[in-house]
Amino acid sequence: TILAGGYEEDVSIINTKILLGLAAIAFALYAQFGPGKFPANWWSVAFCVLCYSALSMIINMYSQRKEGDAFLVCKPRKPGDQGLRLASRMAKYDDKYTLVISSSAMKKSGDYREVTFTDSVAAFFHADSFFSEAAFKPRVEALLVQFESEAAKKSK
Repeated sequence: TILAGGYEEDVSIINTKILLGLAAIAFALYAQFGPGKFPANWWSVAFCVLCYSALSMIINMYSQRKEGDAFLVCKPRKPGDQGLRLASRMAKYDDKYTLVISSSAMKKSGDYREVTFTDSVAAFFHADSFFSEAAFKPRVEALLVQFESEAAKKSK
């Protein structure tokens, strides 16, 4: 629904994570299969382990900074606009599901917007336990319209 509404997924985030992951794997492979036997090459193995650990930490920090709890991050539709982020929230042992659409701006900035809807999970499933897209889709569309109308109010 969001992607059909004219938004495009921001794949640069996942591409960056893949490139950092490949670099980390390259260090791991070099540590395993590089020249020399272990006690003699322990400096290069130690360096590779440190680089692998540092890249893994960078991937985690980058992911937390760019994605956070979002399962979809979209590019802005027009230059000057902001992208949007979709996130799900559901407390443990609770039947209330919350869908959040927020702007890609930082929460501390004045441009940050967020709209949510919360409903029982049971409202989106058939009696035979299958997900009802027909029940969920209109709620997502309405939430997107609400988000875009708030964006239009702020831009005026």
